[in-house]
Amino acid sequence: RVVQLRATRPHSIGGSGNPATASTTAPPAAPAPTPLLAPDAPSGLKASGGNGVIDIYWSNPGNTSITGYQYQIRNSSTYRYTAWQSITGSSASTVSFTITNLAINRDHRIRLRAGNAAGWGRYASVSAPTGVTHSPAGAVATPGDGSFTLSWDAPLARYGITGYRLGYFRHADPSSFNGWVSLPGSTRSHTVTGLVNGTQYRIWLHAVSAAGNSRGLTLFATPTATTTE
Repeated sequence: RVVQLRATRPHSIGGSGNPATASTTAPPAAPAPTPLLAPDAPSGLKASGGNGVIDIYWSNPGNTSITGYQYQIRNSSTYRYTAWQSITGSSASTVSFTITNLAINRDHRIRLRAGNAAGWGRYASVSAPTGVTHSPAGAVATPGDGSFTLSWDAPLARYGITGYRLGYFRHADPSSFNGWVSLPGSTRSHTVTGLVNGTQYRIWLHAVSAAGNSRGLTLFATPTATTTE
C-alpha cells in the first residue's frame, strides 16, 4: 500500500500562523528646559530727592535669578544720561538705593534695570528733584467730581519731615492761586473740593523740615463730573 504524506502549514498556538512581531514604544521625550530670560523692568519705582542725594525704591520682583542692578541719571542742566553704573553689592533681594553727590536744586531723572545670566533687562524711569529737604515720593493726583485727591509716600524718617505745603490753581489762569495749604507731617493724602469740572489744575507739593522746604513736585488733575447710568 502506498502512503501519501501531505505537508501542512504549522499553526502557532492561539494564533493565525503568522510569526510574532515584537512591538516597542520609545519613552516620551523630556520637556525642553525653559530658557532663562533677562529680567523685566523694575516695578513700583519711586524716588525722593534731598540735599545732594536721591533715594530710589522699587518692588521686590521675586526673581531669584537677578544678580544685580544698574542705574543711569541725568539732571535738568545737562539732559544727558550717565553711563550705566552698577549698584555695588546689589542682588535679587535689593529694593532700594541712595544716589549721592548730586547737584542740588535740579530735577533729576533716573533709569533702573536688573540683570541676570541672560543679560540686562528693560529699564524703568522715575524723576525727583534735589534740594535742602527731601521731597515726597510717588505723588499721585486723582481727579473726582469737582475735586482731586493728592496722595504720596513720606521721605524716610531720618530726614525729619515736619509737614507739607500744597498749592494749586487753574492751569490756564495762574492768578487763581489762592495761597498754600499747610498739612501735618503725618499726612499722606489730601482732598481739595469746590473745583470746576473739566478744568485742568496745576498742583504743587512740598515737604517741610527744619532746613526749609523741599523742591516742589508738580502734578496735574482735571475734575470730572460723575455720571450715572
